[in-house]
Amino acid sequence: MDRFALGLLCCSLLAVGYKGVTNPRSIPLFRYMNVRSTAFQWAISGSGGSTNGRRNVENFYQIEVERVASAYDLPTEYLLALIILECGGHESPRHRFEPKRFRQLKNLRDGKRRKFEYLRRGDLEGLSDGEIRALATSWGPFQIMGYHTLGLSTSGEEVTVEDLSGPKAVEIGIRWVDENYGSLLRQKRYKDAFHMHNTGRLYPKLGGPKTHDPKYVPNGLSHLAYFANGDSDEEGQPSPLAAPVPSKENKTGQPTDTGETVELIRVESLEQASERESGEAVNGWEIPSQ
Repeated sequence: MDRFALGLLCCSLLAVGYKGVTNPRSIPLFRYMNVRSTAFQWAISGSGGSTNGRRNVENFYQIEVERVASAYDLPTEYLLALIILECGGHESPRHRFEPKRFRQLKNLRDGKRRKFEYLRRGDLEGLSDGEIRALATSWGPFQIMGYHTLGLSTSGEEVTVEDLSGPKAVEIGIRWVDENYGSLLRQKRYKDAFHMHNTGRLYPKLGGPKTHDPKYVPNGLSHLAYFANGDSDEEGQPSPLAAPVPSKENKTGQPTDTGETVELIRVESLEQASERESGEAVNGWEIPSQ
């Protein structure tokens, strides 16, 4: 292949890639998979790191979250941190289709299994594959699974999948959090709460987290500390006191020597941490004063 042909091929691939990111439904495979442009928002607007995520949340969600959180007696700082973890704080969050959930729900509808979580076959009777797909997809700023609308509808007014990403998305998401693990938040068990939202289980007493991202919980605690205390460095990143994560752990779960002086201590709540002298501890991690 000569240089001209190679250059033409590279340009064509770049053009297809750009088209796939900005208008994925123009590609037949992406159209079949129901992929929309919001699914590639991370590529268009940045990686959604700490600085961008926090800025997005403050611009698009903070006022409404503060209002709704107050009505449910839930901590605003946790909910804002959760939105960063789940959607990067983007104004139009992308949705995530989960093939495993699709198979489970479809099998329940077709009578191949007796139940799925709190759902029974009758809950899905008559639904099309497309409707099952929507139930097997997570939506909105809190990435609530579509099938949770069935449970939410039994505890109040009817909730649709469209509501999870519509104007009522924040209120519905916070109501789901309240109904499922609000008691953990009122007890300030934030580590358990983050793990519960992502996995449906409390943080393991033994072993590491079961989250899709092993840093999901420590990142959440770091964002929570930022919104609770405004504890950040000049660039808006988590400060050294905001739950640093050691790069390696030994068999006991304690950090190994990574060149940083970090000592694990027991802190049950942010209030306990704030009672210690400034510069001593936040979120269970202590860094001795220099």
